[in-house]
Amino acid sequence: MDAAESLFLGRDFPEVNMSAVADAAGISRPTLYKYFPSLDDLALAVEIRAMDGLYKVEARWLEGEGRAIERIEGLLRELARLALDSPAHLRFSGLFDHHYRSGYSSKAMAESYGDFLGRFDRIERLVAEGVADGSLRPDLEAHRTAYAIGNAFLALLQRVASRRELLEIEQRVKAQDILDDYITMALAWVAAPGGGRDPKGADTARRRP
Repeated sequence: MDAAESLFLGRDFPEVNMSAVADAAGISRPTLYKYFPSLDDLALAVEIRAMDGLYKVEARWLEGEGRAIERIEGLLRELARLALDSPAHLRFSGLFDHHYRSGYSSKAMAESYGDFLGRFDRIERLVAEGVADGSLRPDLEAHRTAYAIGNAFLALLQRVASRRELLEIEQRVKAQDILDDYITMALAWVAAPGGGRDPKGADTARRRP
């Protein structure tokens, strides 16, 4: 999977084949096919690995302590650090989304990825907790709000992971500032009237490793 991810990132999807992956990994084609019947299966495995890293971060904050809005902030800031410090998986995820933008190669692939995504708690649970603890707006619909935040932030993370240097040159804004500004806007949008935030708690979330 390391070899495949490196090739996908260096050549893009249409330029990669199983022979190239086997050569890069130092194994034979029959051995590679033993574990991955097709390039699509291999790409999906690499994508699942990439997304699993994000979900593990999400799980830590879902199970953490404190009010929901501070935990959402902590989650977003940790994901932002991943985009800046370890961008490869997020870059691959962006390529995966683009390559399979209109559908998957088979029903089995779609079902496999859907099953993987369905195993994880969603941010909607954290939004529902925030409505209940009073830190988030009472009119928020948890499922819709979670996907509004999640999809927008994931797209931004992928963009920063893929084009950080160019963005900073072309837009004359540091990538860290772009991510910080999005987090500020997202929190302002979901916060309960009056801010809904505990300044001490928010500062703790910002510094939490």
